Amino acid sequence: MGDALRGASPNAVTVQTKKHAGSRAERDVRGGDSFPAEDQLRALLLGASPREVLARIADDDPLRLRPAVVERLRQRGQLLDASRVHLRCLALCAREACRYQGGPPLRDWLIERLDEAIEQVLAEEPEGVAEDGAWAPLAAPLGLDPGAARAACGVFNQLPFEERLAFFRLVIEREEAAHVSRDLEVEVGELLLSAKSALEELIRWLDSAELKGA
Repeated sequence: MGDALRGASPNAVTVQTKKHAGSRAERDVRGGDSFPAEDQLRALLLGASPREVLARIADDDPLRLRPAVVERLRQRGQLLDASRVHLRCLALCAREACRYQGGPPLRDWLIERLDEAIEQVLAEEPEGVAEDGAWAPLAAPLGLDPGAARAACGVFNQLPFEERLAFFRLVIEREEAAHVSRDLEVEVGELLLSAKSALEELIRWLDSAELKGA
């Protein structure tokens, strides 16, 4: 198990679902902003009970939370079940809507809810509450079973931000090192070193996990 992970390099492995790819393409067209431009959509959050707000924002995704979740996870360099984060974010938006009075700007308020949802799911992931099926797209390219892939992501999400982001951009999204270097304003050598450190930490975890299972 995990031979593909041991053979990985910062330009060799892709782990990207069709849903993820579609969200990324949509993001690129809009120039990187996953949220709706129409700030009047804040009216969806006003003057209603949490149940009513949830009904407004769950159908047809008027706030574009689905692509926003994917983009925020990408910005943070974290590997989570995006569907689970999305559902948690919907619930938080509905719950907190009664405190929203039209400010701060909708985009900033939604980012706060996204980060809150991500932090909650991160805190729960080690408990093993996520369905293994959500990790199948990640597991197969790395030669892991879904349960092991979920556990590996838990390890990955605890790594330093710079290492996570470098690995995410170079290995998972397969971006060119020169492009990522310019985007993040970091030297190529430093970027590759960060990605390599993340990869080595994952391999160490895998070796340890296999020894315990032997």
